[in-house]
Amino acid sequence: MSGFSSIVGQEKPIQRIRTFLQNQTIPHALLFTGIPGVGKRHTAVQLAMACNCHARTQDRGQPSRVRQSPAEPSASAAIPCGQCAACRKIKSGTHRDVLRLKPSRSSIRIEQIRALQDALSVRPHEAVMRVVIVSRAQCMTAAAANAFLKILEEPPAETLLILTAPAAGDLLPTVASRCQRIHFSPLSRARLAQLLVQQIGVAHGQALTLAAASGGSYARALAMAENGWIDLRDWVVAQLAELSQAGPAHILAFADRLAQNTAKLQDIFEIVGSWLRDLLVVRFLPEAVVHRDRCEELAALAVKSDPDKLQKGFAALGRAQRDIQDNANARLTLTALMLQLAGSGRGADQGSTH
Repeated sequence: MSGFSSIVGQEKPIQRIRTFLQNQTIPHALLFTGIPGVGKRHTAVQLAMACNCHARTQDRGQPSRVRQSPAEPSASAAIPCGQCAACRKIKSGTHRDVLRLKPSRSSIRIEQIRALQDALSVRPHEAVMRVVIVSRAQCMTAAAANAFLKILEEPPAETLLILTAPAAGDLLPTVASRCQRIHFSPLSRARLAQLLVQQIGVAHGQALTLAAASGGSYARALAMAENGWIDLRDWVVAQLAELSQAGPAHILAFADRLAQNTAKLQDIFEIVGSWLRDLLVVRFLPEAVVHRDRCEELAALAVKSDPDKLQKGFAALGRAQRDIQDNANARLTLTALMLQLAGSGRGADQGSTH
């Protein structure tokens, strides 16, 4: 798939953008909102391509009549073409008039906005419409946001500003209010699972699990599938099952192993949290379970589990996450967590004898 057809599950936002293009009513500033991984940045690039695609424009500002084949229901279906010189440059990130800003380390700084102001002070080099894409615009410092506000208040000619952020409320209100907002929704579990099955051949049960664990983010679900998240989940769950029977030496060794694998620690925390949550809800809301491919196992374990001890394990997990974020000693923090989870597991075993 190419062009706007490559953006999955976002029919309403894409239709609105196509309407802008067809009616030649593109606003000077757009704000794309939504969780990470639902297509905001990709759509911004495709829109930059569409604004400058040679199949749509003959020269600066003059739309061409796009030839329509019998197979194409509308001319917009072929826009952007992805093949012309402008489309190829924009796609590769080498077009001089498509400017991209993103956080430097953790923030977008005023120096970056000042450099942008300098670039916008001259006419476009070759574009019909210059496009500025500001990714994670919520990371602008207060000074940067106020400087960017001046650009919005006096927008340069022949320039489209596209900002991306999780929500409009994450931006300075005066910045958000000067942009037309287009919201990108998380994909439903069913739709996302279907895409994973069709596009990369994930088994249906695992696809449902990845769809739920990714929170509706298509990009994250793909990354999880490609990076072996299911295998990591299976290992973590097996280790949790052993904790209730393990001695202190095994628990300490497991905590030590986790402390040495900091790159995966956030994923492991999320897996433990979702597993404990599933044990709490599977008997009452099985359709809300994250680990759908292991639903029967969860149901069997839930019958033997003590909800109060599961809640305490869940609370201990939250404390451990906060402590790690605050740079607490990882080994000690994880040891305390695993001892708490081992106690929760023993509660499950005791529950099975009643």
